[in-house]
Amino acid sequence: MTRDTFNSLVAELDRSWSDQPRGLLRETLAWVALGYLVLLAALFMCALLFAVGLYVAVKFHGPTWTFVAAVAALLGSLASVLILGSLWVRFVPPEGITLDEASHPELHRVIRETSRAAGGIHLHQLLLDPELNASAVQNPRLGVFGWYRTYLVIGLPLMEALSPEEFRAVLAHELAHVSGPDGRLRAWLHRTRMTWERIVGQISASRFCPGLSKFFHWFWPRFNSRAFLLSRYHELEADRVSAEAVSAEALASGLRRLAIQASRLDEQIWQPLELAIPGRAELPADVMSRVSSLIRSVPEAAEEERWAAQALGKTTGLLDQHPALSDRLSRLGQGEPLPGPLVPGHSAAAEFLAPEFVASARSRFSAAWLAGALVSRKSLGGSSSAAAEYRAVLESWKRIASLSRIDGLERLQPEIVKLLERRPDHAGALFLRGSHLAEKGQKSSTVFLEKAASDPTLAVKSYETMARYYSRFGDPDAAKLLEARADRHEREMREALIERGSVGKGDSFLPHDLGETELELLREVLATDPAIRRVWLGAREVKHFPRWRHLVLVVEQRWPAFKPVSERMQQQLLARVAERWEVDAFVQPLRYDEGTRPILRALRRQVADSEVYRRR
Repeated sequence: MTRDTFNSLVAELDRSWSDQPRGLLRETLAWVALGYLVLLAALFMCALLFAVGLYVAVKFHGPTWTFVAAVAALLGSLASVLILGSLWVRFVPPEGITLDEASHPELHRVIRETSRAAGGIHLHQLLLDPELNASAVQNPRLGVFGWYRTYLVIGLPLMEALSPEEFRAVLAHELAHVSGPDGRLRAWLHRTRMTWERIVGQISASRFCPGLSKFFHWFWPRFNSRAFLLSRYHELEADRVSAEAVSAEALASGLRRLAIQASRLDEQIWQPLELAIPGRAELPADVMSRVSSLIRSVPEAAEEERWAAQALGKTTGLLDQHPALSDRLSRLGQGEPLPGPLVPGHSAAAEFLAPEFVASARSRFSAAWLAGALVSRKSLGGSSSAAAEYRAVLESWKRIASLSRIDGLERLQPEIVKLLERRPDHAGALFLRGSHLAEKGQKSSTVFLEKAASDPTLAVKSYETMARYYSRFGDPDAAKLLEARADRHEREMREALIERGSVGKGDSFLPHDLGETELELLREVLATDPAIRRVWLGAREVKHFPRWRHLVLVVEQRWPAFKPVSERMQQQLLARVAERWEVDAFVQPLRYDEGTRPILRALRRQVADSEVYRRR
């Protein structure tokens, strides 16, 4: 099933079941039963094949019969081990600092009271982590047979951002996911979805059961689309439980605070640090202290309004598992602006955690972040001077693109000009420079914008900016011509994206024509992931915008035999490669498997040196 087909299926299910989620729940449970029934039937057939092998070995004699018996018994036993192994899924327990009751009695008391109000659940462990989030996690100790251990993970930044009442409301929401008959059923279904994701991934990657693999290729997207949609409905149900257990006002206020603080932290701390990791600047050893200071500081009113508008302006996308903030507040009947200041007068952290414990936790979390950042920096090091220059340009552009949304174009012009001096054909910098000059009414803006339009992804914006310039300064005919060019380009871009939406064995492939610097950066990205064994690369021949290269990466993955591997994990690996390899092209990574083998065969036949990476 293609991504477009999956999206259409989710949209159709949402239209059919949005007003009756219990009906969708019953249908999803039927799909779960179907999946387990097929697995049990396959296991029975494997056992039967093994029994046939034993029967032949005992009943008949001679080399031929011995060979037949051995093959039957071996295939039956291997397939049985594969199926039983896929059913035994190990869930990794969450990490964090344990908050025991002896040291934090008041926090445990509040959590017990909130849990009773939200449906009642026994917690086995309470953990503190460095995230602006909270979650209730249930891990089965016996795989599909259950015996669950329940964790509640609370983020220190979350406790610093919320008042005690808002904190209780957020906890009630999380506990509602695993409390009461409905909550336990929803939690079980969520774990079942994760389990099936891993089962499908393991069986699909195996060659022992091709028939079973085909069934699960058909089964998984249809089951997953229903379970995915249910998880969105369950978020709204957990909000309802929290509103009854604590109050709708406290939950709504807490959700607004968290959304605003998340945008604030991302913009002022995490994005700059992400840009600093590949460079040579000293990384901070007190990152969590900086996070805490920012959360507890009062922002400017204009900035707070901008972050609030961003959070409330988001809508629920088709593939969003969590409903948008505006939808959640609307369901709670709480659409009014945030009452009072962003920073609460008394935070949950100050209420329930001792100051010396908070300071110690910040130090531990900061040290862990710094260690991870230094590992990432080391993995990106050791490149040639050309690759270092290429990366420096990328870092400069990331900084400009990030700050342009905050500071505007006027203050960034010196940096944009410097970037264009280093790389005169940088389409993004050309567009920002041209847009700034057009706003100033300068004729030279059209030179920059015409050059930026050579990038198909920026052409429409460039033409529209030039059209506005000519319209403002008395040349309506030129403006109309540019608007027509923008319309034509937008139509062709749609065709180009459709054309690039799929790759088949009948396509024509050309050499990738990448320089050594671009290949070196690709190999650096590939080397950071030990599951990547070999990679082949070619340029697919396309009709629309042929200069906008359609690069096809076929990635052979080899995961440790002891590690359960899901379809999502394999797809996430491909997504990481496409995201980290920054190249001027449309990049489409494919996982090497039975379905893509004919594509790779065609690529290797047409492109002699298509193999660009092999792990040693």
